[in-house]
Amino acid sequence: MDEDLEDDERRGCLGRVAPLLLCRCLCRARRRPVGQASPPPRAGDAYGDDGTTQNPMANDGLIARPSVEIVEQPRRPFEQDEAAETAPLAAPPPAPPAPPPASPPSPPPPPGDEEAEPAEDYAPGGYHPVALGDVYDERYEVQHKLGWGVYSTVWCCRDRRSRRRVALKIQKAAPEYTASAVTEIEILTHIRRRAREARRASHVVELLEHFYVAGPHGNHVCMVFELLGRTLLHEIQDRGALEVSETKRCAACLLECLAFVHDEVGVLHTDVKPENVLLAGPAPVGRVKLVDLGTAFYVGRQGARDIQTREYRCPEGVLGLWPFGPAADVWSVGCLVFELLTGETLFDPQSPRPGEPFSKDESHLAQAVELLGPVPAELVRRSPRAARWFRGDGSALRNIAIAPPPPGVDAIARVLEENFAFARRDARDAADFLRALLRYEPDARVSARRALDLPWLADGGDLVL
Repeated sequence: MDEDLEDDERRGCLGRVAPLLLCRCLCRARRRPVGQASPPPRAGDAYGDDGTTQNPMANDGLIARPSVEIVEQPRRPFEQDEAAETAPLAAPPPAPPAPPPASPPSPPPPPGDEEAEPAEDYAPGGYHPVALGDVYDERYEVQHKLGWGVYSTVWCCRDRRSRRRVALKIQKAAPEYTASAVTEIEILTHIRRRAREARRASHVVELLEHFYVAGPHGNHVCMVFELLGRTLLHEIQDRGALEVSETKRCAACLLECLAFVHDEVGVLHTDVKPENVLLAGPAPVGRVKLVDLGTAFYVGRQGARDIQTREYRCPEGVLGLWPFGPAADVWSVGCLVFELLTGETLFDPQSPRPGEPFSKDESHLAQAVELLGPVPAELVRRSPRAARWFRGDGSALRNIAIAPPPPGVDAIARVLEENFAFARRDARDAADFLRALLRYEPDARVSARRALDLPWLADGGDLVL
């Protein structure tokens, strides 16, 4: 798994090998903005029909998507009533031999442009060349670029029929990307159907339409989504920490979403992070929607052995304790909530320098031990990867000497209080909530549904908008 591409620029001034969480310098650099080539925001650019110029429906191109193994599996058939509304993709048409586009395509991004997708990926099986003014499916006119990811580019389009603005996601053409898109369409359709049956909001981005487009690099799945607002990553980059009340509203909305997706649909998202949570209403921040289900899967149909972006990866993901359950997403929510409260990532595993014996996984585990205490012996015993990082009895890491918190010390509360100036009571209340989401054992971790009843959220009143 090529997981380390996203992390080196995040180091800032952290110490090497085993950066002590309680005393380390916390002035590390924020992640660079999500890859985009949008014009500056204009008057009226906001939410809903007006859209936004900073809405990366694709994965962040600067933070690598986890390398998920795509497995060919029989597709669950669509029910008849949904098929009339959002039919499954038919087999793609044969790719024509490099037909001329309707308008001259935008040139690939110049070399060294770190805010744009890699120019070398404009090749067979890769990105589809798009020009401003192009019209797709005889109705979606491209206005400007919203973002890009490892799997796709995303464009703000004007729907000529409804006169609304939408987000058009154009997937790469290689078979593995097509398979991912087909799964995403199936899951999004299932979520929408279940939400309508239950007469409730799913808090997942709504898929409006999907189709194929043939281009010089192959056949590309296209997905049309409702246009949402900024990502939580943009909010963090612009503002640092959010207000506690805003964080509670975001957490409640996201947990409500995951409770529905886990319990009613049987799906794991597997990539919950600030880049994939978008604002669904005006300020103050609160109502959000979860996007990018390109690596999601049904609990009973999972083939991926490596999941989640590094900073939000659960212990069972690091230890290789497959198959995974809904608790994996809950861990990511805990990491995200800490980031909203502080403006900093909870875990920031380090890449070893040449000659250093530890791995990034061992650095990740060391930071968890320092914050949460030793990894339970049962998890170490069950891990097929344990011998890489743990000594023979599983009680200590092999290459990093790290001490767990002293008895009676709440390390999370201490970090919030000493490093981020939280009042003692506020730090303890937030830490109690976070610890419930950040338990090592997946079975001991609170579910998304039960997390909604934890006191820290309950103190905020009616939080789900």
